[in-house]
Amino acid sequence: MRQNCIPLLLLSILISCFACTEPTLIGSDLLQEDQANLNFRNDIPIDVKNIKGESVPTYNRFPTLQLEHYLLGQLEDEQFGKSTASLYTQLARSVGRPDPSILVDSLILSFAYDTIGFYGDLSKPFELEVFRVTEDLDPSADYFSNQVFAVEMEPIGSATVSLSLDSVAITNYSNGVSTTTIEPPHIRIPLDELFGELLAEDTTIYQSDTTFQNFFKGLYIKPAASSNGIVPLRFDNAISRLTMYYRPKARDIKQEYRFPFLFSQARVNSFEHIHEGSEVAQTLDINNTDLLYLQSMAGLNMEVNFPDLSSLNNIVINRAELEFTVASNTVSPSFPIVDQLLVTREDQGERTAVIDVRNAIVGSEPIRTRVFGGNPVEETINGVTLTKYRINISAHFQDIVSNTASNSITISAGTEEFLYYLSVVPKAENANQVIFYGTNHPDLAPKLNLTFTTL
Repeated sequence: MRQNCIPLLLLSILISCFACTEPTLIGSDLLQEDQANLNFRNDIPIDVKNIKGESVPTYNRFPTLQLEHYLLGQLEDEQFGKSTASLYTQLARSVGRPDPSILVDSLILSFAYDTIGFYGDLSKPFELEVFRVTEDLDPSADYFSNQVFAVEMEPIGSATVSLSLDSVAITNYSNGVSTTTIEPPHIRIPLDELFGELLAEDTTIYQSDTTFQNFFKGLYIKPAASSNGIVPLRFDNAISRLTMYYRPKARDIKQEYRFPFLFSQARVNSFEHIHEGSEVAQTLDINNTDLLYLQSMAGLNMEVNFPDLSSLNNIVINRAELEFTVASNTVSPSFPIVDQLLVTREDQGERTAVIDVRNAIVGSEPIRTRVFGGNPVEETINGVTLTKYRINISAHFQDIVSNTASNSITISAGTEEFLYYLSVVPKAENANQVIFYGTNHPDLAPKLNLTFTTL
């Protein structure tokens, strides 16, 4: 699936959205004689199956479309298999250059946590490795989660990180003066001092951004073992940097040189999902299963089809709402379920958000209200608390019954493309998963709640 980043698209989408019919509003002011023709059904046959997710965009050349945070870590469980998030990133030189003739004390790579987005069991240490990238990353390109760049064979750094949300006392050595500052929680990974010596050996590499980038193309950070958790990292925080601590040979005064991360540089999340040997591997591309599985990152989607709509002739859709129920024994505080579902349709070989999503965005209400929904809501039924997702597909379902759209839609755990008009949770920013009751469940199977008027 290709990205569409043409600014003029925004205008055309907004115009089409305002011009279209909004079935979510039809029926609110029906005359008494019209209400006699109002019908409700929730027995329309639907087929739902798990399908593999597509690669998702994780870097965009426009700063406003870049991700807010990037994921790092690895999950492995019996239900979904193994999911890995690794990271390629460029770094920049600071103003000036390190003093010539220096002795490198240490080289520390640090990443600030995001305050939200942690996923998994974070009580266990993370094992991380850092490699030097040997292939150019292009800041003017757009990259997806299946992107791979060449790196050196041997790591230049590693660490076993115990995640903590406590602040950290750090000694700074700017201008040769040591000061202690308290910085928010972050990851610190020591790199090989020999690599630091390479960065200090020839100061001509700091003459320009081009000479520096030609010498130091970037870093690749990956989990070295299953950590059973994924951490969100922010690059728009000054804590995220590479710091070289050194001493001039002529003076015994410790100093530092910082290599920052800039928005003008490329950083790419790479995702891998291995389902072999897991529960979900037995359900892929199969209708009528006991359970359905959905993932963020570049993980599993669901495909919904309506195999028989022959009884829905000459009708106007008042509201069409898909309903999914979370399998009650699969919820855990450390593993929060998916925050937002999105619906897409195929259009000339590309997938794009259905009109109901766009109606919700340009309307006066937030997307997560009844205009579209797609967020988890708890309900108590007969004394049992259930978590349900309801998704409004009224406008698109009208197109389906009018034979102007395919009766197949895809449901994903967030957006899978960068678009100016689609400002909801990107699938690439989250590691959340959710398991639903499948179509075989006698009471809580997925269903379509349909309100319509006969003509």
